[in-house]
Parts: sequence; structure tokens; C-alpha cells
Amino acid sequence: MKTRSLCKMKYAITVCCTLLFFTQLQAQISGARTVGGTGANYSTIAAAIADLNALGVGGGGARFLVAAGHREVAANLVIVASGNISDSIIFIKNGTGANPLRTMAAIPIAPETIIARLL
Repeated sequence: MKTRSLCKMKYAITVCCTLLFFTQLQAQISGARTVGGTGANYSTIAAAIADLNALGVGGGGARFLVAAGHREVAANLVIVASGNISDSIIFIKNGTGANPLRTMAAIPIAPETIIARLL
């Protein structure tokens, strides 16, 4: 009877450890991702940054292609994920047309004022 309880306990611990391990395995963001526009990976820059902060940047870095003409009003956005020279984090305009523009919410500003400029 004691052996049976021990086997059940080992099984339970193994299952718990396995579940814990796999819930921690989330793919980091790497490669090109699109922001804004039809069929994009992210509808907003804020959503892309939230995902980047949650998952981190993977090997080779992350490149966010922001649709030309994309407009977004959002609170202050902070990137806490860290990159480096080989795993850089890049936000860049994608396509022809007006430059993307992100303005901060709840601050009265002139429409032509750029709060965040994307390269």
C-alpha cells in the first residue's frame, strides 16, 4: 500500500513539473512582424510592445514593420524587453505613403506634433 502511494505521488509530481515547464515555454518574438493594416500580426504598436514585453526578443532580433499611414493614440508605451547588437528590436515603416504616427492619449496636442517617430 505504501509503494502504491509513493508511485501516485511521483506521478503527480512529474505531471505538475511537466505542466509547469510547458506553460513557461513560450516562443520569443523573432523575425519580421507586421503592425497595422489588413492581415497584420498586430493591429496596434501597443499590442506589439505588450507581446514583446511578455515574450522577449528571440535569436536574430525582432523587426516590426509598421504599415505606412498607420495612426495610433495610446498611453505612454514602454519597452522593457532588452535586445542587443545581434538581437535588436526595430520598428520601421513598411510600404509607401505617410509615415506612421503614434500620439499619446489624454494630452492636448496639435495634430501635427509627433510624440513618437518611427524610423
